[in-house]
Amino acid sequence: MVFFTEDLSIEKQCFATDTHAHLFLLKSSLEAVIARAKLAQVECIVNVGFCLATSIKAYEMAMQYPDNIFPAIGIHPEECASENDLDAIPEIIKKTNNSVVKYKAIGEIGLDYFRNTHEKGLQKKFFIRQLEYAEEFNLPVIIHNREADQDVLEILKDFSQIPKVFHCYSSNLDFAIKAQAENHYFSFTGNITYKNKDHILEVVKFLPLEKIMLETDCPYITPHNLKGQENEPAFVIEIARKIAEVKQLSLEFVLEQTTKNAKFFFRFK
Repeated sequence: MVFFTEDLSIEKQCFATDTHAHLFLLKSSLEAVIARAKLAQVECIVNVGFCLATSIKAYEMAMQYPDNIFPAIGIHPEECASENDLDAIPEIIKKTNNSVVKYKAIGEIGLDYFRNTHEKGLQKKFFIRQLEYAEEFNLPVIIHNREADQDVLEILKDFSQIPKVFHCYSSNLDFAIKAQAENHYFSFTGNITYKNKDHILEVVKFLPLEKIMLETDCPYITPHNLKGQENEPAFVIEIARKIAEVKQLSLEFVLEQTTKNAKFFFRFK
């Protein structure tokens, strides 16, 4: 398997963080994925649930690799069918609070008006309830926003104290300007390496690096130069490489600062 089109060649030891992965969906064994991530200097991976079952699976995988995998629990807007699952989230968090492994975020949660799998009112209900859980347990949130800019901003007005990351950022510069706040971050995936993504690159250029994080959203959105392969955390270096190019910064500096951002946001050791 080929991972990179060029040698990484980092002069000093800089580590990367993949802030959004779905490891439970990968075809490769977890052992192999983690080994390749370490080889690529990817130190930490946030394993993000999108329903109750995958959130529990994310936790179980973190128990296997507690120094490398960090779980998040949440119900995606396309999965907001069971209110029993929604009600179960607080109890699951409480049960793990005294464990070596703890949930590091509520997510991914939000609104999706592109697929519109569930009606908007139900999506908003699940979104708001999970934001309330984030307040209750003092956790940051991972936000999924697809073609729902205005409603996302409106809802978040009532939750200004919660740290938030807008995952797989795909909105325009206007939304980024409106969404800016001291505790708001923006993460970018392999889509910034695709053609016709100038509106996202404009946001990358605009935002200070201190507000940017890296993610693969694996197994989805494989970087352009690795197309044909299943996306995985090792590939997050390609997102860092593109950000370095756009912002005219060294790869080392991008890796160092985005990892610092991720460790602060998710409260890694």
